[in-house]
Amino acid sequence: MPAGIRFQRVLQVPVSTLSTGNEYRAAAGHYARAHCYASNGQHNRKNAMKGLRLLGALVAAPLLYRALCLPLLNGWMSLFPQHINDLGGSFYAPLVMSIEVLQAAVLLLCGLAVSFIGGSGSWQKLCLTLATLDMLIIGVMVQRQFWEALPAWHHWVFFSLIVIMMPLGGALARRLTRRGAAH
Repeated sequence: MPAGIRFQRVLQVPVSTLSTGNEYRAAAGHYARAHCYASNGQHNRKNAMKGLRLLGALVAAPLLYRALCLPLLNGWMSLFPQHINDLGGSFYAPLVMSIEVLQAAVLLLCGLAVSFIGGSGSWQKLCLTLATLDMLIIGVMVQRQFWEALPAWHHWVFFSLIVIMMPLGGALARRLTRRGAAH
């Protein structure tokens, strides 16, 4: 579309009546302001999308953890009924360490998923940071219920795994995204 037609819409005057450069610059400035107001709706949609990404990231990590880790832990622990205590936990070190490995893998996947949901750039990092804090808060509340069922070191290792593996999953997602963009 020729520039003159855009200016005609804003000014409601034909471009042929614009005789000097000053009038043309005034029309261009007016058009830029009109364009700015029109693009404000796009800005609001982008902010709404960022909000949805953040909400999705905050919800995805606990849901993914619950969907993957809890059934896997239950299945794994059912293979060792002789080492499960009355509270549903275990003090058998090899079993507890294998639980930590399983949790680390699932937390890495949670970080990966949150980063893909979070978008790119600084917004992705914000989503990942808030989702990690979300998982840490949920983890503390859940571990308090099972504090007596497992050795104390397990709980501290689990908290450390959240803080380490979720951002590591985010770094892996950024690396995979860059590699995919390069190929």
